Amino acid sequence: ETKQAVSQYGLSSPFTRSLIEHLFTANLLTPHDTKQIIQIAGCLDHCAAATAGSAGVDLATAVNTTLVTSVVALIDSDQQGPLGHGLSALLIGRSSVSRQGIFVVPGLIDADYTGIIKIMVYTLTPPITIPQGSKIAQLIPFRSMVPRSLPKQRGTGSFGSTGSPEVLLAIDIARDKPEEKVIVTHPLGSSITLTMLIDTGADVTILPIANWPSAWPLVFAAMNVVGVGGPQRTMISQT
Repeated sequence: ETKQAVSQYGLSSPFTRSLIEHLFTANLLTPHDTKQIIQIAGCLDHCAAATAGSAGVDLATAVNTTLVTSVVALIDSDQQGPLGHGLSALLIGRSSVSRQGIFVVPGLIDADYTGIIKIMVYTLTPPITIPQGSKIAQLIPFRSMVPRSLPKQRGTGSFGSTGSPEVLLAIDIARDKPEEKVIVTHPLGSSITLTMLIDTGADVTILPIANWPSAWPLVFAAMNVVGVGGPQRTMISQT
């Protein structure tokens, strides 16, 4: 009866709230009960599929947006998580919109995401204006079958990793040498700050011997570094 009330009137409706308050008291409502109630309804309950056989529901933009470059833009949709019923969803573009030169980068909406659902969009033929309310994407719901997960909720966090932080330097290469101030940390804890040449193709970091702290032990490397001036005797960190 509670599920039917939520589906018909919504989780925040006075009728549903009164029904829940009647069934549960503060002493009887357990964390498991709360989790089950929250999973009953979500934004998918407010999105109707276009046809009886539709695999997904359309997702509309919440703001007017003009794409002036081909760079991927984030556009707020008119829906906010959670999706409800413990469901996750794939966010993909609509074929009719792709034919118009507007492309949606596929994404994944987790069942425990509670923030504004955003759409990643780009075009190869800017400028293009996307009016508010344009149904440019769709959500394909599914139930996750992941057998094991950590007791952590995603919440409103999006477009980031829940693991270790990632640092990816980006710099424009023009007439000036591509340099960046970096901090080199020794395994024992000490560190130095240097302004270094950025080489995105290098798989090792090369420092001038004059900048290497004397307290950090070195050993001769098995191979030499070959440059414009010929091969140079090379040393590497002992640790």
